[in-house]
Amino acid sequence: MNKWIIAALCCASVGAQAAESVVESALAKHDYALAFASASADVKDGSATDWTRIQLAQLYQRGLGTEADVGAAIRVLTPLAEKDNVDAQLLLSASLASRVTDGLIKPDGKLDADRYKALAARPLSARSDDRRAAEWLWRAAEAGQAEAVQAIAQELAGSVSGVPHDEVAMWFEKAGKKDWVVPLKANDSLTSLKLRRDVINDAALGQQLEAAARKAQCIDENLALKDVRIAAPLADAQYLTLEFKPPVRYKLIAGHWQEKWLFSACGKTFPVEVAFTADGMGGARYEVLPAAKP
Repeated sequence: MNKWIIAALCCASVGAQAAESVVESALAKHDYALAFASASADVKDGSATDWTRIQLAQLYQRGLGTEADVGAAIRVLTPLAEKDNVDAQLLLSASLASRVTDGLIKPDGKLDADRYKALAARPLSARSDDRRAAEWLWRAAEAGQAEAVQAIAQELAGSVSGVPHDEVAMWFEKAGKKDWVVPLKANDSLTSLKLRRDVINDAALGQQLEAAARKAQCIDENLALKDVRIAAPLADAQYLTLEFKPPVRYKLIAGHWQEKWLFSACGKTFPVEVAFTADGMGGARYEVLPAAKP
């Protein structure tokens, strides 16, 4: 009996490898119809390898050899992701995210402002796909999937989150972005690196600093950001929270706070207050507040 089982397993393995080669050859020739037909047949009869399933999912994602069907890609990838296949986890994250952002970019390549506003206005209860996409990406990154590590670093650099600075710094270092760690740890700002850059380059902030420096007769030195302090703590905060142990406060969705940005030159300090409001998409709108009157 055991010999028969071994023989059956052997033949099944050879058959799966042969079917895999058909898919691989079809993909190399850009014969996506054949690749899809072969891969989907193997999945249907249960003989498909994980590699074949991943190729099928990508064909569904890209609409190659078949109509684009993100839902079908998700169904193919989910069992693989649950088995800790990191490549499937990465692709599943992308599929879930694309389902969220469907229609966000118009055919002419421009952002659909109404669609963006609708996405930003969703309550947390309507963000299941957002959360699942982030969770699968995080899991793949924790397992060392290189593209996922890079993606997590980029997300943390571009979004306002509740992830502790030390943990964010760890992700930056894993992604080879050690130069991002210094500005991250330079002060207690709640802003992302992207948002800090936007504020630094803001014309209103520049004008206010220039006026203050001129009044202080400090015009020969470049103003440098010395420190950031929380002027009004974060209030009414809501995070897109990943359901891990411990939970990960991945993106700030709602909330508001104020910071005092301290610039220095000529041995003097020039404060500027900035008010921030979460924009519903992981970023924040900001306003450079008028200078306090002496």
